[in-house]
Amino acid sequence: MTKSELRIGNIIQGQSDLPETVIELKENGGIKTYRGNVKHLHLSSIAKYCSPIPITEKWLLDFGFVQFQEEMRLQLREYLFLVFDTCQFGVFVESTDSEDKSSILFDHIKYVHQIQNLYFSLTGKELN
Repeated sequence: MTKSELRIGNIIQGQSDLPETVIELKENGGIKTYRGNVKHLHLSSIAKYCSPIPITEKWLLDFGFVQFQEEMRLQLREYLFLVFDTCQFGVFVESTDSEDKSSILFDHIKYVHQIQNLYFSLTGKELN
């Protein structure tokens, strides 16, 4: 995980192995995060003090996804869904606007901050 992957609002794993939310990205490569009411400043390498959080069913449920057969789905618009395939562990954007549904696979998305960034790109809103 690099600083360029992160946005304010992303959830990452801090030094205490608990989720922390990014609140500031510093010019020197450091970041500020918070957990509860406690702010943390990571001055050096993000890789040394923080790590990405793998996507799990619990995280998806917390974000509002619902179980649908072997998928976890989140409706973005009337005919547009963000889908996590629990068998193949892949993230799709799926359109059901026509008789033939179409989807785009984002197989590189494995972590919570990545799915948050994709959601923001598609909707302009935070996923938290």
